[in-house]
Amino acid sequence: MVQGILDLEISLPLRELLGNSKEINQGLQNEIKLKNEASTLSANQIMALQPKAQKGLISIDLIYNEQPVTAIIDTGSQLNIIHKSLAFELQMPIDQTKKIVMKDANGGMGNLGGLIENVVLRSGTFETTATLWVGDQVPFSLLLGCPWQNGNYVQIRERLDGTHIEFEAPET
Repeated sequence: MVQGILDLEISLPLRELLGNSKEINQGLQNEIKLKNEASTLSANQIMALQPKAQKGLISIDLIYNEQPVTAIIDTGSQLNIIHKSLAFELQMPIDQTKKIVMKDANGGMGNLGGLIENVVLRSGTFETTATLWVGDQVPFSLLLGCPWQNGNYVQIRERLDGTHIEFEAPET
């Protein structure tokens, strides 16, 4: 009986259907938008998502060891940096013999005391890796810079509907 009801044909103006279903409306809009070259790649080659805006910065939700983490993406940073408290909270193995002096965007200097290599960060089905420097005087929890972007084929794309992060699988 349920199958018979579901197979019933009804006449309904498209305007009424779209007005009552946000999901159908959004799906139709997505289908009729102009698509750029990147969106023509197959699903296993590229995944795009719209990041959160955080005070004008690009941020993204990721997973480390089944635990959620939010990272700021800084296209101008030459380092990937994690706050020491987050590294401890996530029980990351820190090599505290590694140290580096960092110059910030304002010309100031800061010490980073510790290195965590081969950190796997997941977004959806895509896994990325990063080498993270550890800082205890940094104004963020996790910052992913050029080394993470370049090493994982991550692109930031500006589109009519906003900023998108694209994860592209390298060609084999």
